Amino acid sequence: MAIIVAEGLTKVYRSGFWKLKKVFAVKNLSLTIEEGEIYGLLGPNGAGKTTTLKMLVGLCQPTKGTIKIMNGNPQSLAVRKMIGFLPEQPYFYEYLNGYELVSLTAQMYGQQVTNKRINEILELVGMVEAKDIYLKNYSRGMLQRIGLACALISDPKILILDEPMGGLDPIGRKEMRDLILQLKKQGKTIIFSSHILSDAEMLCDRIGILIKGEKVKEGTLSEIVGEEIYEYEIVFTNISEVHLWQIKNLAKDLIKSGDKFMAICENEGQRDEILSFISSVGGNLVALIPRRKSLEEYFFTFIKERKYAP
Repeated sequence: MAIIVAEGLTKVYRSGFWKLKKVFAVKNLSLTIEEGEIYGLLGPNGAGKTTTLKMLVGLCQPTKGTIKIMNGNPQSLAVRKMIGFLPEQPYFYEYLNGYELVSLTAQMYGQQVTNKRINEILELVGMVEAKDIYLKNYSRGMLQRIGLACALISDPKILILDEPMGGLDPIGRKEMRDLILQLKKQGKTIIFSSHILSDAEMLCDRIGILIKGEKVKEGTLSEIVGEEIYEYEIVFTNISEVHLWQIKNLAKDLIKSGDKFMAICENEGQRDEILSFISSVGGNLVALIPRRKSLEEYFFTFIKERKYAP
């Protein structure tokens, strides 16, 4: 069931001394987000991702187009209470601590939230130990986490997250990914924007690619990238120099790493020939890895082929 339906969204800003020049931040964008899915909005800087999310949460009005969230208007208080929003660069009053900020956010939603509930949310986002520290002393990653706690305090049905992995170190990014998947299991619908394509590849049920304010591609990862294997990696050991030379002639490329070797094969014929040869000369097969095009590889090829400027 569709929980968010946007049709023909266009956002125009005026620039220049007389405000006569039109700048399209988003142009004729339509989205349908299904209940319970994770939807990734991807694109380079300036693609219109943040503007789109702000229109969905009612922070800015589209110049043209319509938005329905659970068949309601995103400007209405009833709908807004069902949405948790994390902006790209959250800014909070510096002289509150983490606990006070989450408590204040709950009051702004008109909720009486217990200390236990606040601590549970802080535990969920990994901020219990920092709850008594003033926000002015938080790192950007800590601000992201406490911002997510504020987005979750009302137990929303929909989470809209703008660059939720921004400012996080590799461990923090993994924890954020795990948390997003955990929230999906709880039945929440999650829309997030990102330019970190590997994160989107691991998380999203569907993705939409925005370029210069327009949606140029949408679908599941397999629909966009495809399932075709374009290369095989064969990792092996225990091969003499003479036999290595023969494998090098059979493969697209041969790479040495420590005591291991990796043969790159362009097709199944090359793969089978090299595997048979390694077996016949007593080599040890360590791994056979089929390679499919990643979302990142697809994205950069897509941009280059269509000559889209960032």
